[in-house]
Amino acid sequence: FLMAFAAGWALITLLSPLTGVRTQWWPLIPGGIIAAIGALVLLDEVGRQVLALSSVIWPLALVLLGVWILLRNRP
Repeated sequence: FLMAFAAGWALITLLSPLTGVRTQWWPLIPGGIIAAIGALVLLDEVGRQVLALSSVIWPLALVLLGVWILLRNRP
């Protein structure tokens, strides 16, 4: 299901020139994330371990990114 859903996001990019506007690249970001999670689910036990590890690392990475943004903008 996740891989098919990600393919739908990719189709937005592929079909966007048909609407007359320029190619829309932003749908590749959520589509890529969804495809990566879908691929991890397909890897069974190894994928579950990676997803479990990322559930610990992801919040920490976001906090560090927020701290970096705050410190970068200090006068």
